[in-house]
Amino acid sequence: MTITEPPPFFDEALLHDEDWISHAGLLATNLNDLVSMRLGEMSIDFSNSQNTIPPTELFMTEFVQDKSDIHHNVPVDYIKVSPKHQPYLNEFYHWFAKVILPFSAHFNGVDLNPVRDVLLTYAARERYLLLALLACGATSSHKKTSLAADELAYGEYLTTCIQSLEPIFNVETTLVSKIESILLTVLVLTSDHASSSNQNWRAHLQGAKELLLKYTSQSKQSHVLFLCKSWYSSIELLAALGAPNGGTLRSDRELELLISPDNPVEMKSLTQLHLYGPNGFSLLHGYSKQLVTLIRDMVKLLHKTRPWNDDRKSLPSGADNRSMDLISYKEVLRVLSGLYQQLDYTVGDPSPLNGLSSEAVEIVKQNNKQVSICWYDVSNKSYTLAALITMFTSVQGLSKHSPIVQGAVKELLSLVNFLDGRVESYGTFMLQLPMFVAGYNVIDDSDAAKIERFFKLLDELGAGSANHVLKKMKKVWGGAYSSEAATSGDDEKDILAY
Repeated sequence: MTITEPPPFFDEALLHDEDWISHAGLLATNLNDLVSMRLGEMSIDFSNSQNTIPPTELFMTEFVQDKSDIHHNVPVDYIKVSPKHQPYLNEFYHWFAKVILPFSAHFNGVDLNPVRDVLLTYAARERYLLLALLACGATSSHKKTSLAADELAYGEYLTTCIQSLEPIFNVETTLVSKIESILLTVLVLTSDHASSSNQNWRAHLQGAKELLLKYTSQSKQSHVLFLCKSWYSSIELLAALGAPNGGTLRSDRELELLISPDNPVEMKSLTQLHLYGPNGFSLLHGYSKQLVTLIRDMVKLLHKTRPWNDDRKSLPSGADNRSMDLISYKEVLRVLSGLYQQLDYTVGDPSPLNGLSSEAVEIVKQNNKQVSICWYDVSNKSYTLAALITMFTSVQGLSKHSPIVQGAVKELLSLVNFLDGRVESYGTFMLQLPMFVAGYNVIDDSDAAKIERFFKLLDELGAGSANHVLKKMKKVWGGAYSSEAATSGDDEKDILAY
């Protein structure tokens, strides 16, 4: 199956738009910095590396296709790479792509990974994107094997990726015409970076943010740019909930422009890509489009409490440190009311007939009984409770010892009681952020033990940031610093539970 896509996003007027060209240049700089940082973390010195991959070595055959098509259910051999590189393409296809999109789509009786499909469709056209995918496969393999050969391959792929992009970065017409595939490259490498123990991720999304903001004012539309926008917003909302300084969006206007699930054109496009499941469930975010809107609006309230907020800085000396003078109680009530309603959200009939993938429903062991869980419902409720905890503590200023906060924490933890058994579903990856929020607010040792078991399971499954997150929470539990201090802006604790 294919979707006919408009021609690659290109508007000659943009060549005369200094802002657009500047943002495209910033994106190129962010990408180069992102790769340089990843190479700098490695045990092998790639600073003066000549280890690059010739084009003739990478592809077995020249790939020709209709560039107006986006293919669905793309097979692993869609791109013919040489045998040396095939294991890393396999690793990306079967594992890392599930980190990016843990929940599969379902269409015509087949489970799909729409993000993987788009990435492979575009990687067949652009060598640098394919190299980024192979790099993700290599780092994924290295996490499992610790083989030096995997680390060396990772460095070679990243080095060659940047070298392949240099001619594009130097020609404005080419840069603008390839903006979709470059955005995809930035987002996939950001996902690799965010799923690692290194958490200096925020600066590398700045160029993507500026370009997407500029794009929203253009008349031309694109399925892939809508995908990039939704993917970006899913990372942004994770940061807003879990990182003390939030993400890259700093104003209400930016939030409304780049997190807009009620945009009918955008919704139609993402639905065609099968990125929305039944009852408005966003596969990229892991919760309903209604909850996307509510969390976005909660972030507007959170922004008024951030240390960088200019209005907060202008408050008189001694004013409440959570800047409640800047927050409308009616808006707090509206968001709380919406979150309360989301506690009862379900996707409906949990079966493939309702558009759910075969992985969406699982039989697990809970309290020595076999029970059926729907991962979509568990995920949506987990994020709802995490948002409520954040509203109570960060917006309303309640102590984590408050019975209201603890009630929400314990209800959130009750959703993962099945962890007493052995669960290896990728659905657990979607729950990392809600469990992170719960972990910073637990006060009982038994609850902390559940959180620890959850993140150890994620670490075993290959979530690169899980062990890093757990170490920070243990400091909170051990009294090395309070949970309030841990979310006050110390960069060392500025983690993204991805």
